[in-house]
Amino acid sequence: MTEHLPISKLLKAIYTRLGTDLTPEVFDYVDPKREMPYVSLGAPQAVSNGSKTQQICDITIPFDIWTNYRGMKEFTDLAEALVVSITKSDLDLSADGYHVVRTRFDSMASDKNFDGAILVQHAVLTFTWKVQKVS
Repeated sequence: MTEHLPISKLLKAIYTRLGTDLTPEVFDYVDPKREMPYVSLGAPQAVSNGSKTQQICDITIPFDIWTNYRGMKEFTDLAEALVVSITKSDLDLSADGYHVVRTRFDSMASDKNFDGAILVQHAVLTFTWKVQKVS
């Protein structure tokens, strides 16, 4: 059986969803001079998790939130909005011959650092999608 890796199909659906649900924008490349806040995508990981008769792939994608707001409100509101948008319903990949079996929020890790005199808050939120080939 030929294996498939639906990362590009999943990313397209993620960008579509977040483009309507989330402010600020989401990027896979961020210019170093980009003003904060923003969300960027990290490198996806995939694990084949199927059988002889089913093609299933678990795809994990980290999302980075970057803000220089002095308090926690912007930072935590962005994290909440991202989790709600991603998990509110499974993404529709049917036009590409795939079905999202499950969407899961895995974890969040955050830190604070100074860039010169500017406080930068950063969080990595990780999500996993179980995606099955249906056609």
